Amino acid sequence: MKILISNSLYQILQTRLSGFLAGVTLSNDELLITGSMKSDLNDQDLSGSISKLESFLPSGFQIVGTFSEKIAELESSNSKVHIQLENEQEGDGDRAVKVIAWSISNETRANCEVVACDDLQVEQRIARDFVYFKLQVKMLISQFEDEAGSTVIEARNEISEQDAVFFMPAFRKLLKPNSLTKKLSNQTVGQVFTSNKESTPGAKSLYEIEVVETRIYAEPAPNPSIFAPYIKLNPTEKRLSSLPIDVTASCFVPTTSTLTELTERLRCCMERLCIDISNSSHLLTSNKTDDHIAIPQYYDYLLPGWLHPIRVCYPANKSDDQLYQYRKEVLHHVFMQAEVPTFRRNLALVLPPQPEESSNKIVCPHIGLDESRFSRYQVAYVQGRYTYHHYKQDSIDDTGWGCAYRSLQTIISWAKYHGYCNKSVPTHLEIQQILVKIGDKPKRFIQSTSWIGSIEVQRVLEAHTGMESRIINLNSGPQIAEKGRELLMHFRTEGTPVMIGGGVLAHTIIGVAFDEVTGATEFVVLDPHYSGGEDIKVIHKKGWCNWKKPKFWDSNTFYNLCLPLLSRKA
Repeated sequence: MKILISNSLYQILQTRLSGFLAGVTLSNDELLITGSMKSDLNDQDLSGSISKLESFLPSGFQIVGTFSEKIAELESSNSKVHIQLENEQEGDGDRAVKVIAWSISNETRANCEVVACDDLQVEQRIARDFVYFKLQVKMLISQFEDEAGSTVIEARNEISEQDAVFFMPAFRKLLKPNSLTKKLSNQTVGQVFTSNKESTPGAKSLYEIEVVETRIYAEPAPNPSIFAPYIKLNPTEKRLSSLPIDVTASCFVPTTSTLTELTERLRCCMERLCIDISNSSHLLTSNKTDDHIAIPQYYDYLLPGWLHPIRVCYPANKSDDQLYQYRKEVLHHVFMQAEVPTFRRNLALVLPPQPEESSNKIVCPHIGLDESRFSRYQVAYVQGRYTYHHYKQDSIDDTGWGCAYRSLQTIISWAKYHGYCNKSVPTHLEIQQILVKIGDKPKRFIQSTSWIGSIEVQRVLEAHTGMESRIINLNSGPQIAEKGRELLMHFRTEGTPVMIGGGVLAHTIIGVAFDEVTGATEFVVLDPHYSGGEDIKVIHKKGWCNWKKPKFWDSNTFYNLCLPLLSRKA
């Protein structure tokens, strides 16, 4: 067996002690690892733990293995594979990790090959080889006391899996599982559910995966007249309350699956959703003096090192502030995330991507850039979402003076997406008013066409969002090559866009590629001087968002970099 794993996840595993591996079996005896989660491998109720962890995974992916420093721990894991992490000492005394993989079948072990792949390569494989089905499921959830007196949630589908008929309106397909013709049943998902939409340049990313909205109806009974309604009474002193709800379920289906296999996968997705909601009882149950049931709402999040979104259930009647402890003690612990905002509702992933607040600004324009020439480089990007702000947007012609304002707006859009700012992205006038209010500029600065630089960006960012920044000074533009490793660490630990200003020009740095051996460095630069329409092909082709070498900046100009820093509140 060959184990495929992204370079990012491969590096992440080497910094951790033990946990579970999520993934999917591909053709040709390949197992693709799609993410990792922390859990106690010696848990007495291991199957229960796995069931709860799989509640975070969209249907189509499952727990496929474990990783730890001890090979003995795999005996009780019921996994397909185990990745053993052996500590080694390098010559300079630093910790190194040797990775050994075992395939487990019929209680026997066999060595298997681990292949660390380029991140975009495996992400492209998910986007190319799977179709993402979003099912609108009607359910009935009930709250009651079990024999131990605990309040629990039970969920069931209003339409049974056996009677379900699946309708995909965008493709005008109605699939009746028991009524598929031979010709139709042998067609594949890839043949039927592939639109003619254009993709962005470069490798296909997860943001371009085919998304199929699916509705579920009940197949009519063959002879309704033979059925009659009946009522069954179960006398009990225990409190019981029920509520009909609509929930969205997620299912990733291989493009090679037949339509018969597709309907079976969608049925399993419906069944699994009932289990997932029951596993979330501790979040959804109310106190015993209240009959109200919290409505479950699911949100998708794409985490570093993961190849597909993970799903998180939140009760609709609780705010983000009320869920702080759950995010910190459960989500950040299980997914081993740093204590920065990651699982707030406003940070949820939307597939397919939607325009930012109907403004039609491009979200994450760096996605799809070609990085094939950086195979031996360390590569890191801005973490999360942001919008591209540039000249002449919002009916403001700021050509020749507004580039730093636009860079600041891009940074604040990132802060807004990630829960650091509940205010709107400020206009040029509002930026000027903030600088006057904090005493940085005189009143005549308002409504002027005066430039601002990195220091002003730092001060507005703190006044508007509360985020602090640090400044790096450069004696010349090409000197930024010396900061390659530092910027690499910034994007890995802070993940925020970086503003660089010098002379009368400003740009936004949103990625870096650094060669550990030669020190060669290149940067993904988002250029606010672009003044055209929101056309990602033009923006990539003309270099308005693309890789730049250090000589891109003037050798006779001083520059300042403004690096926004994260608050550590989860």
